[in-house]
Amino acid sequence: MGQCPTNVNLIVNGDAEAQQSITGNTNQDVTGWENETGAFTVVRYGEPVGFPSATDPGPANRGNFFFSGGPSSSLASATQTLDVSGCSAQIDTGNLNYTVSGFFGGRVGQNDRARLDLQFYDDVNIQIGLATIGPVTASDRGNATGLLARALNGSIPTGTRSIQFVIFMIPQAGDNDGYADNLSFIINAPTAANATVSGRVTDQIGRAISSAVVSIVDTTGNTRTARTGSFGYFSFDDVEAGQTYVIYVTHKRHTFSSQVVSVSDSVNDLSFIAN
Repeated sequence: MGQCPTNVNLIVNGDAEAQQSITGNTNQDVTGWENETGAFTVVRYGEPVGFPSATDPGPANRGNFFFSGGPSSSLASATQTLDVSGCSAQIDTGNLNYTVSGFFGGRVGQNDRARLDLQFYDDVNIQIGLATIGPVTASDRGNATGLLARALNGSIPTGTRSIQFVIFMIPQAGDNDGYADNLSFIINAPTAANATVSGRVTDQIGRAISSAVVSIVDTTGNTRTARTGSFGYFSFDDVEAGQTYVIYVTHKRHTFSSQVVSVSDSVNDLSFIAN
């Protein structure tokens, strides 16, 4: 890697969409991932019956597929490695930050679960750091099938020259129903300005939903809320740029999927549509 890429997702096939012809719940070699163990695979939303569907909790932009532990009771895992030697000068200042995010979950009351590890290595391949996001437990999900957003901001350890991403699906009983989707790792470009995050909340035919409560949560759990007006719009000012946030909407008559948003500049076009 000759340059230091910023503000782009550096996980290959992090959205599980690279193999559109896969059907069923079968053990597959997954594009972009190596050293697969167990029955690590991808599954189409809603197929087979009982797996997360397009309307269960999960990414708003979920595509067709998600990662799964597959038809096995064994631990499943897979890896990929990112060369960050082109970022060495910035890394060794100790001030190069990253954001890692994803959706993690499982099936009804089963406590099968998934997590993503970031293992940081120096120039002689000695591990010098570790970060983890996930898992989401059955209790976290309210014993409902689906995936919930998780995100973490951190600083790349001084001396890092490569990062290994390791996804784990951890079973409890029966087939391994640990799930994940929309995995993302972004090196954040330095920024000094804060931003505005705004958007609109509507029903499925585009009608405004007023008095919905919109919450924006940073990776340390700090939460701000806003309420939509009569035309469904909401806005948050003075949002710290260079960070990742989970945004969700609550309303007494409608449900919505949460969204993970990486804020490098103002975001003015968020759309939440009722399930």
